[in-house]
Amino acid sequence: MKQYMGLVHAVDACAERLHVLNEQYPDLASSASTDGVMHWRKRRIQHRLRQQEPAAEVTSGPDIKSVALSLLKRNGLEDVLDIMLEKHSIDLSLPKLIHLIGKEAYIVALKREAGQLLQNAISYEQIANLWNDLDRPALGSASWNSRTISVLAS
Repeated sequence: MKQYMGLVHAVDACAERLHVLNEQYPDLASSASTDGVMHWRKRRIQHRLRQQEPAAEVTSGPDIKSVALSLLKRNGLEDVLDIMLEKHSIDLSLPKLIHLIGKEAYIVALKREAGQLLQNAISYEQIANLWNDLDRPALGSASWNSRTISVLAS
């Protein structure tokens, strides 16, 4: 298992480096190199989601959902996770929170945050990098990029 995780980390590093090279040298990037990075990232996200506990355990009470939705109206996604843990002793991961609140509420929260960041002169690319660093699941692709952010924000 240790060797497997070492291999996974090595491929992660290679995919990240290939992504950087694709961005720096778009004329040299091929569809195989860009698709390969996206395919690897998608597989990693799916693997992480499969490894987590089933969401049914945490979502058993409807009041948890209403508390999360209420908090989400005034706070960002990560803040909701922190408040749920500190004030309600409910430990959720981001994928579990998204499953709990639903895709529509997730999109509303993303749009609100993207709007706030854009008002503060944060570029689409910077938002994409931030959200990828926070491991926020992207909509319709393996990771966030400036195009997916611009579509979301419009």
